[in-house]
Amino acid sequence: MDVLHMFEDPKYSDFFRQPRGVALCFKYANCSDPAWTSFTTNWFNNAQRIIQQKELGILLVMDGAITPTHAHCFDNKFTSLPATYIPFEDPTAGGVRNTTAHGYDRYLVLNMPALPHPFKPEAALKFMQKVNYEKFITSEYPYLFWEPSAQDEILAVVKQYKRAVLHKPGFRFAINIDPVQFTVYSAQQTGVGSNLVLDRHGPLGTTQPPFTFEYDGLLFTMYTKQKKMANTKKSTATLVYAVYQLQQETMTNTSAPQTSGQFKQTYYDVAVPGSAIWATSMEGVIGWVNGGSFVLGLNSNGKYITWLVGSGGGITLLSSGALSTANKPWNCGCGGCHLSMSCSPSKNAIRCLLLLTACDVHNAKQLYSYTLQVGGKGKLTFQLKGTKSLGSSATVIKHSVLSTKSTETGCNYVAVFSTQTANKRINGGYACINKQGMVSKVAMTDIGVGVNSSLSLFNAYPTGKAMPVPTVFEIHSDGYCDNAEVYNKQANVKCCDNAVKNAVATPQVLNYNYGTLADWMELINKKAGPVTSCSTTMMHGMYDMGSNPAAIAFWKDSTAVCVSMHGGYTAASNAGATICGVAVNSTGKAVLDGWTLPLIPYP
Repeated sequence: MDVLHMFEDPKYSDFFRQPRGVALCFKYANCSDPAWTSFTTNWFNNAQRIIQQKELGILLVMDGAITPTHAHCFDNKFTSLPATYIPFEDPTAGGVRNTTAHGYDRYLVLNMPALPHPFKPEAALKFMQKVNYEKFITSEYPYLFWEPSAQDEILAVVKQYKRAVLHKPGFRFAINIDPVQFTVYSAQQTGVGSNLVLDRHGPLGTTQPPFTFEYDGLLFTMYTKQKKMANTKKSTATLVYAVYQLQQETMTNTSAPQTSGQFKQTYYDVAVPGSAIWATSMEGVIGWVNGGSFVLGLNSNGKYITWLVGSGGGITLLSSGALSTANKPWNCGCGGCHLSMSCSPSKNAIRCLLLLTACDVHNAKQLYSYTLQVGGKGKLTFQLKGTKSLGSSATVIKHSVLSTKSTETGCNYVAVFSTQTANKRINGGYACINKQGMVSKVAMTDIGVGVNSSLSLFNAYPTGKAMPVPTVFEIHSDGYCDNAEVYNKQANVKCCDNAVKNAVATPQVLNYNYGTLADWMELINKKAGPVTSCSTTMMHGMYDMGSNPAAIAFWKDSTAVCVSMHGGYTAASNAGATICGVAVNSTGKAVLDGWTLPLIPYP
C-alpha cells in the first residue's frame, strides 16, 4: 500500500496535482485466487477515490500481468484505464485493431522493450517505425520505452527515435537508474543537460581534474597543453584555458528561455597570462570583484597568482607573489592542500575569507583561516587568523565557504567540508567562522561510501524568497547506486534499506548530494546519515561514472545549475558497477557533466 500512501502524502501533493502517468507493472496475476482479485480490485477503487478526492492529476495505466489477454478477470473492470502494449509479447492484432471482444481497445500505450543481446536495444523501436507505429501513430499517449540502463543503449534509442516522425504526445523512458543519471547519459542526443568529453584535456587518470570555475554563466577550465619542440623528442607544457557557455533553451510550456544545464564550447587553447608562475600542484579559487571575477591560485610552496575575468570571457593577470613565512606554517604532505574563498566589497578594497586545509609541522590536518584584502592595482594582503583541527583520520579534505548570516549558529561565514576516511567513507561537515575570520565551531557526520569528495556552496534565489538561500552541492566517486534494476525489483528488501545496510564503495560510481545549507547542517547536527535516495531533506543519487570529480554549482535562470568536471569512465578499471548503468568508455579523458535540479524543496 506504499503507493497509495505516497498519493496521499501532503509532501507530494503539488507534484501529483500536475498531469502524471503512473504505470502499474504487475509481476503476478491470478484470477483463480479470490483473495488476489479482491485485494487488487480494492486497491484500484481506493486509488481512484484518493485521486478524485484530492484532485490529483494522476493517470493510472495498466501494465504487466494485468493487461488484456493476461488477466481476463479484469477485462471488464476499470475499462476507463489505458493499458500498455508490448511488441513481440502481446497479440499482433492488439497493435493493429481495437476489437472490444478481445480487449484490444484497451491497448492504448505503445510500450517498447530494450531487447537483449544478440539484438540491438533499439530493435523494437525500429520495427515499429517500419510499420509506421501501427494504430499507435494516432495515440493521445506518449510512446514508452523500457528499461535501458547503459549509456550506449540510451543514446542508440534516442538516435533511432529521431530518425522517424516524432510523436506529438512525446517519447518517455521507464528507467531503473537515477533521473539525473538519465539526463546526463542522454544529453548528447537530447540536448538537455551536458555530457561533453573534452578531448583536448587528455587523460586524467587518478590526477585531479582541471581547475574549473564559473562566472556569469561561463565555465572556465584551465589545463596543460603539450607542444612538441621542433627537431627533438621533447615537448613544452603551456597553461591554457577553454570557455564553455551555458545555453538557454525554449522549454516545453514556458514562455521564456530557460536552461537545462547544457554547455557549448566557445573557444579553447587560450594562453593563461602569467602561467609560468603556475605549478601543477596549484589549487585555485574564485571570488567576486566589481566588474569581474577575482581568481586566486596558490601552490604548495606558498606562491600565488591572481587574475581578473570579465563577462566576455577574457582573463587578465592581476598580481603574483608569495606568502610570508609567518603566513605559511603549513605543508601539503599529508593528503594535499585545498582552498576555498568568499569575497565581498569593503570600501575601496575587496575583503575575502580564505580557508586552507593543510598539514602543520607535526603533519596533523588543520583548517587555516585567513583574511585577504585586495587593494589598488591588485595588491594582496594576507593575514592568518587561526587554525582548527579536523582530526587525524581523514586522508582528503575539501570545502567551500560562503558569507552568510546563519540563524542556527550565529556564524558570519559558514564553510561546508567533507573528509575521506581510510575505509572509503565520507564525512560531511560544516565550520562556523566569525567576523574576524576565526573558526568557532566544527561538526561532521558520516554521509556514505565514496572517495574524492568535492563541494560547492552557493546562494539560490527561489521565487517568493526575500533572502537568498545558501545551498550545498556535493559529489564524489566510488559511491553507490541506490537505483538499479537488481535493487529496485527486490521484493524482500526496500531500496533505501539496502543502501544503508549493504552499500559498498563501487569503483567509478559518481554520486551527488544536494540540499539547503540549513538541511545540511541539520543532517550533521542530528547525525542523520548516511544520505540515501529516501532522505527527506537532501537529494541524493548517481549521475555518471568516472573519477576525481570537481563540483561547481550556481544559480542561473531561476534554477540551480550543477556541474561536474571529472575523469571519464574507463572500462578496463570497472569492477562490479555494471548493474548501475554503465557509461560510455571515455578512457579517463576529462568529462564535463551539467544538469539542473529545479525540484529542491526550498522551505
